[in-house]
Amino acid sequence: MKATIYIPEDQAHVYESAKEKLGESISKTFLGCLERELQNRAMKTERIVFEKWGPIKKGVVARRDTAQDMDWFRPRKFAFQGRFIVGTESDGEDFRYNELSHEDTEKCPHSFSVAVTKGNRLAVLFFGLSSTHVEDFKVFENFEEFKNASRGDGLTRYPESLIQAVASELEIEHIENLDI
Repeated sequence: MKATIYIPEDQAHVYESAKEKLGESISKTFLGCLERELQNRAMKTERIVFEKWGPIKKGVVARRDTAQDMDWFRPRKFAFQGRFIVGTESDGEDFRYNELSHEDTEKCPHSFSVAVTKGNRLAVLFFGLSSTHVEDFKVFENFEEFKNASRGDGLTRYPESLIQAVASELEIEHIENLDI
């Protein structure tokens, strides 16, 4: 492939100096610069701030899905450097635990957001059932730890469709095994 690149007159000295000093082809150097810039853009992070709602008093357990329970909860703000790959800090995407099930309870959507942190970890925000507030926040060292997380009852912590979405965004091949 051939391409023409415009170099402004006032920058011609940079081009001439590069040809003289780098010793390798300008095309190879230029492609290396483009690859680095694309990687930097993909890894560009920003400050993510979110509110996680929790009980006011230690040991108080109340559901946040009714108006009278709102008095028992208050938000705490958290921040980290990262970039969202699913949802945002205030708006999760809906996922269902079992899209193949015909049971209504399994079809209720749960909202999640997932970010890649500057440390290359996965931060998962759980918004709960029809909630606009983050109710749970977990950090995983890598994709394997995230996909294998358990709810404690032998089931996966996160819906398979969320795991698939994260794998796709991270360009990781993930195949769901069907028990059929």
